[in-house]
Amino acid sequence: MMVREHCDKRECDGSTNCDLLSTNDANSPIVDEFRRHRHLSTFIDAPEASKKKKKKKKKKKKKKKKKKKKKKKKKKKKKKKKKKKKKKKKKKKKKKKKKKKKKKKKKKKKKKYTE
Repeated sequence: MMVREHCDKRECDGSTNCDLLSTNDANSPIVDEFRRHRHLSTFIDAPEASKKKKKKKKKKKKKKKKKKKKKKKKKKKKKKKKKKKKKKKKKKKKKKKKKKKKKKKKKKKKKKYTE
């Protein structure tokens, strides 16, 4: 308890020879008080806060990239659907042409028999 009395905010000048610097237990209330007295808590907490901000920014970037990829996939699907539709149309046209040819052949055969 003598240490706390020695390092009172009014009496201690915050020199490096202060008794609080020699305490080994970092979690002790005396060291916490010393940190508050020397304004070290702001310096200790500052890098952690900046790291958290950086992580948040990175997460936002990743989300944007994922959205772009999803859009690309949708476009590809649309293209595939269009290709399938075109193929179906071509097949239908071919079938119609074949049917027309068959009808013409049948008509020719009928004409031959009638004559």
